[in-house]
Amino acid sequence: MLINKMFSSIDVHVLGEAYRIVVQSPILLSNGDVHVNNQVLQNNFSTEKKLLLNEPRGHRGINGCLILPSKTAKYQLLFFNHENVATFKYEGLAASLTALLETGNLQRTKDDIYQIETNKGIYNIEANIVNGEVINIQIENKHAHIMELSDEFRKVSIDNDRNYLVYELPNFIKSIDIINLEAITTWGIEKTSQLNEQSVCYEGVILTKKQASSLQHFKTVTFEKDGYIKRTPGIDSTVAIFTSVVRDASTNIQNETIFKSRLTATKVTGSEGKYILRLRPFVTGSHQFILDNDDPLKNGFLLK
Repeated sequence: MLINKMFSSIDVHVLGEAYRIVVQSPILLSNGDVHVNNQVLQNNFSTEKKLLLNEPRGHRGINGCLILPSKTAKYQLLFFNHENVATFKYEGLAASLTALLETGNLQRTKDDIYQIETNKGIYNIEANIVNGEVINIQIENKHAHIMELSDEFRKVSIDNDRNYLVYELPNFIKSIDIINLEAITTWGIEKTSQLNEQSVCYEGVILTKKQASSLQHFKTVTFEKDGYIKRTPGIDSTVAIFTSVVRDASTNIQNETIFKSRLTATKVTGSEGKYILRLRPFVTGSHQFILDNDDPLKNGFLLK
């Protein structure tokens, strides 16, 4: 076997969603500018990215994160992902920080606040650490506002960068529950296909239903642009829901997915469109991948 390239990664789950944190690889990006590095990463290394994301080494739900040195923060974080999937996710900040802290690749700070440089800016993330284990990550989004209101949906912009369309559950689906998953999935595939055909600019579609037990409790399903259902409540999704119902909500809102995962957002006092979210990532394993030219599945595949 002729071994050409080897990758080392740490896998982390955040609210049911998987992140592959690449800490060593032959993806060489030597430029110190995060925007240049991001552009090079997005436009190149197709084989390497497929190795890390696709079956049999990955799967459709996995998200890629690449760790690089930074001159202005603790580290530089770049995202790579499947087609039609957002290339920035707040959860990746939490996943990467947890991976580096718990494996000793990042030294703990006195105030437990860490600066992470991305092509979307620098984020200050707080980590609550007990006996070397990250038990809580606190993240604050930058901004959110309603872009468009209609009888059918509310369009919300997150950080002036990612747009989400928030829809109420249609009457022909009784509830957001696993027993209605087939009908919900069909609705999501049809809706995203329609939006894609119309060349609508969006990152995701969110189906919501306010729970009668609490005005601040919503059950939701978030679809990515290929109709894939996210398992996590999602920071973007939760912020989008909070922003879309700001006239009805108080200082807190809870987002519960069809898979029972929950995430609570707290509005930042005196701000508009800024929220605090707390979550707990879990390191699930570390891996070494070898890319061999003779590998018949070196590009992997995705199950349909």
